[in-house]
Amino acid sequence: MWPEAAIDLWIQQVAETPGDTPRGRKRGLAEMSENVITTPKPKPSKRAKQSTTNVQVHEDENENEPAGDEEYGDPTPIPLPHHPISSVAALPARDNESVSGASTSSAAMSNSSLALSTPSRAKRKRNASPKKELSRGAHAQYPISTRAVDAAKMPEALQPLLMDLRRIALGRRVISRAWEGWQAQLRTPTPEEDEFILDNTTQRASLGDDMPLDDAQELLLQAQLRQDRACSEASWNTFVHGVALSAATRRSPYKSNVSCENITTARVSAVDRTDTKRVDFCLALELDGDLKRELCAANVDSVNHTDYDGVAFSPIAVSIETKAGVLDSGSDADLQLRMWAKYQFDFLRGILIQSGRDPVLPPLPLIVAQGHEWRMYYFVEEGNGAILYRDTSAFGNTDTLLGIFKLHTGLQRLIRWAEEWYRPWFMEHIIPGLLQGSSAAGPSRT
Repeated sequence: MWPEAAIDLWIQQVAETPGDTPRGRKRGLAEMSENVITTPKPKPSKRAKQSTTNVQVHEDENENEPAGDEEYGDPTPIPLPHHPISSVAALPARDNESVSGASTSSAAMSNSSLALSTPSRAKRKRNASPKKELSRGAHAQYPISTRAVDAAKMPEALQPLLMDLRRIALGRRVISRAWEGWQAQLRTPTPEEDEFILDNTTQRASLGDDMPLDDAQELLLQAQLRQDRACSEASWNTFVHGVALSAATRRSPYKSNVSCENITTARVSAVDRTDTKRVDFCLALELDGDLKRELCAANVDSVNHTDYDGVAFSPIAVSIETKAGVLDSGSDADLQLRMWAKYQFDFLRGILIQSGRDPVLPPLPLIVAQGHEWRMYYFVEEGNGAILYRDTSAFGNTDTLLGIFKLHTGLQRLIRWAEEWYRPWFMEHIIPGLLQGSSAAGPSRT
């Protein structure tokens, strides 16, 4: 029977790292660890080198016979478990540390397993999905519900706009020029309906000029490219959505009074905001220079619910949320519009109450441009909350020439609403309130 000392020595020799001439042995888990505690190996003296040589020769002659001094060799490195987030530098070496081969091997396997199996306890905070937030919004202190548009239940103030946009969605009277030259380009599958595209009255012309055919064809091409290349929302905004809005305002008779603004970076300025929902564009009213100077003299920082300087003195009339395509979440767009419109209502209501006016708010038209399709929404206060009405049919699109002309006409109809309906209300109810109580009414832009 082998003596116990010989068995211990054999176990130690198996666990130890070979000397200067490795024999291709695979590294143990302990050696592979980045975080190990090792004792620096001192430079051997001549006597120690001679002793090591003798032991090696003796092992070659009879590897079953123990070499006594090897029992006090260097300990095997002990691995530490990895930090759950990032790697930690190796700890300083400890002196005079001696660990037996058997216990070292066990510790190496145990600690290495721990390093590989211990999960991070840090939990990422996940935001609620848009659908959950929409559901919660219906039961909030100021509940907001989403409903399909029911013309019979819509406020009287919205009826003319709603009816016109639904007519435009059907492609009725969306071109004011002579039919010659357009028929071949805009022919529909239903020839008997084609004659209704042209407006022989002055109604269409009163909204502004038609989009030139070349411009419409270029917009159609750019929209098709965005879809084919699966482009981002920013690309759609640059080459399609922003172009369509700019074309409509530029050819409107109210182009000096109503502007299209990119407000992608505009944040709600409310102190108690609980989210950062934003929209992408807006149709905003332009105020004359004298009124702007008067507002500045009264220390009014903004006439809107956002602290974005680009529209500080341009009241937002119609807000527009954009998405890249049909694969984007529609419920997310609904949520963004809901929260944005709610803060706009909160801002306007606060001014009305502070100035002693009846806090009755007008319904606000909103737009979602999702890829090619443009749909109308209406934010209407009802009881102690509000309803976001969603029109199921698009009033315009950018995947057909006829759809582009419908879109162009619909946007110009909204520009007219902003100038002829929203401006008088804002000038009568909000501007006096801002000038009267500017120190508390106007949001700070600091």
